[in-house]
Amino acid sequence: MLRTLALPIVAAAAIAVVPVQAATQPDALVIGMVMDTLTTFDPADVSALEPSEVVANFYDRLVEIAPADLSQVLPSLAESWEYDGEGRVLTFELRSDATFSGGDPVLAEDVAWSLQRVLKLEMVAAGELRQWGFTADNAEQSFVAVDEDTFQVHLPEDIAPELFLVTLAGTVGSVLDRDEVLRHEQNGDLGRNWLISAAAGSGPFTLTDWRPNNILIATRRDDYWGGAPQIRRVMLRHIPESGSQRLQLEAGDLDVAKGLNTSDLGALANKDDFTIERVQGFGFYVLALNQEVEALANPLVREAFRHMLDWPGLAGSVMQFSGIPHQNVVPQGMVGASNALPYDFDLERARELLAEAGYADGFSVSVYPSSASSPFMELAESLQATAAQVGVNVEIVAGNNADRFRNREDYQIFVGRTTSKLPDPLGTLQTHASNPDNSDESRNTNLNAWRVAWDTPELTAMVDALRKPLDPEKRQQLIIDIRELYDAQSPAIIPFFQRVDAFARSANVEGYVGSPIWVTRWDTVTKQ
Repeated sequence: MLRTLALPIVAAAAIAVVPVQAATQPDALVIGMVMDTLTTFDPADVSALEPSEVVANFYDRLVEIAPADLSQVLPSLAESWEYDGEGRVLTFELRSDATFSGGDPVLAEDVAWSLQRVLKLEMVAAGELRQWGFTADNAEQSFVAVDEDTFQVHLPEDIAPELFLVTLAGTVGSVLDRDEVLRHEQNGDLGRNWLISAAAGSGPFTLTDWRPNNILIATRRDDYWGGAPQIRRVMLRHIPESGSQRLQLEAGDLDVAKGLNTSDLGALANKDDFTIERVQGFGFYVLALNQEVEALANPLVREAFRHMLDWPGLAGSVMQFSGIPHQNVVPQGMVGASNALPYDFDLERARELLAEAGYADGFSVSVYPSSASSPFMELAESLQATAAQVGVNVEIVAGNNADRFRNREDYQIFVGRTTSKLPDPLGTLQTHASNPDNSDESRNTNLNAWRVAWDTPELTAMVDALRKPLDPEKRQQLIIDIRELYDAQSPAIIPFFQRVDAFARSANVEGYVGSPIWVTRWDTVTKQ
């Protein structure tokens, strides 16, 4: 039976907690956030932090990972599991008391259908399963209901099963009420349109009201198999302005504020009535250089950009709560990581590299920040100011550019943040260094190397080997080799900061714990 995974852990850090009496109701949790990424409740189409948190509370998964200990996979809908190494089969025994919000029991056929559906729809979450060799063509043979309480995964490739288990703990592993979703199917869409504004899960909360970019209300399930949550109602409010979130948190109108900038976080950090949580994630803040742009495809130019961003100045200002200075593709705290910072902010070195590349007089380039919010615009503006000093004219194209980057559509340099939901180096190495098919037709939109059109055959082969079962020492050395080769190639995706997701909460709120794999739960929350 598989239960314990030897995986590295990165835990959230907190600043002092002192009880305070808030104005919100004692059995309600009110969260302020920027909700423009919350456009569906369909786990197959969720990729951003905010909708992932919502989905995590409407749906359950076979297994879960406690935020405080990412080294262990724990039971959830599955009471137990075992691995048949020879047949590459994972067998899960489901608990018998779990029910969907509509009252029907959670059965193995619901689990199998939910995972098959992700692959058949081929939306954003499908990439999390495709990375293990699952496809729409092999989905029905891979995910099988043996009987009502027994579910099997037939691994299509020789991969490390403990890593695949961690994938099932994320939102992609959410189990849907098959019959309820299919009752709302339209033209073979497997319920996709209905799930834009509805949910059909077995989680501790149900959707009560939803007004896009305004408000969401969720109500607890008193009959939840894991026990009724103490919090009766959760309200999410769309508050895009950081200052407004801070004022409402201080007034007691919010319990949690999840869209605060550095200035407001800093102000609250000095007040005893609030706690600042910093959840260290597995992605990075990056400059992503489109390799279809002639100048940016030159390795010397890419190297110049590594010296062009004033990361020390940013670390002490706008990135104080958003990131940790980090310059390699393996996150801090993981096997094979390096904490060295070899690329100084050095405009003279950048100028020399540009001259060697044939751009002594510089060139013009457009930079697309992920959005107009902090810290993306500040990062773009900082690059604009420093690049001008070495002859590179940077035009900032403001707007919501995340989809442009994701789909490899008409951009030159993208300033944004990347992510991985796998608490293992394979997660970031696979999304940043691997690109098995660089063609436009492959639509490998979950791979950052594809997004920048960076063809990486040698790195791709090495990352592929990392997916397979390996001796721990050999695996560690392979991770180091990949990291060093990535650096040596002057990568098209340049990490400068390791991602940190920071938020503030009233100090009388306990149990609201940020999750590095984005499955923050509300049923653990209590209020003093």
